[in-house]
Amino acid sequence: LSDELKGKGISAGKFYIEEGANGKDNKLVVYLISEKDYSGDLKFKVVNKDGLELGRTTLKVNRKAGDAGYEDVVFDERTDIESRSTITVY
Repeated sequence: LSDELKGKGISAGKFYIEEGANGKDNKLVVYLISEKDYSGDLKFKVVNKDGLELGRTTLKVNRKAGDAGYEDVVFDERTDIESRSTITVY
């Protein structure tokens, strides 16, 4: 998570990758926690171990202080998140 999002009271707990309908690992499931009210976009970017970008997507959220729960972040169906990929949230 970016420092900007942390400053707005957003943090993340457990996360994992799931297989989409097409058999590729293109869905990130993340537990989001809001310490403050937050309404806006969270942007996600996946980069493989060699630094090559694999995908980007945006999740619209509207949370009140104290809210927490799992969110499904689905990338383009052609995205295949590799085991050593880095996912940035900003």
